[in-house]
Amino acid sequence: MPQHARTQSSSEPSFCKRSSSDYDPARCRRFKQRKRSGRSDTAVEELVSLIVDNLRATCDQQATVVQGIVFDKDRFNAEQARSWLRRNGFVSGKSDETENELRFRQKEPGQFKTFRKKKLTAGVTAIVAR
Repeated sequence: MPQHARTQSSSEPSFCKRSSSDYDPARCRRFKQRKRSGRSDTAVEELVSLIVDNLRATCDQQATVVQGIVFDKDRFNAEQARSWLRRNGFVSGKSDETENELRFRQKEPGQFKTFRKKKLTAGVTAIVAR
């Protein structure tokens, strides 16, 4: 077996698997670096905080609310998502998991008529409802 070939765990995303049609070495390298570092960039955290505050102010002005927060599973695991939610003042209770996303309800969807998505930061999207 060549030295550069490594066994890859089944928990790695498809873009990190050489045998996959989705294989993307640059994206995989960034994913592994983020996973190894386990630390957050304070400048990014401050920017996200400003974006979240701006979203809440916009919701107040337009009579809309944040119904849910959606996380890209390529960028966040459940623990990281819950931590992000707590740091930014959201509820981190029950989550719904799909193949590619982790969804955290902030309000029950049945009470709203319209929904739209608003990207907060890489891998995090708010569902804004009216």
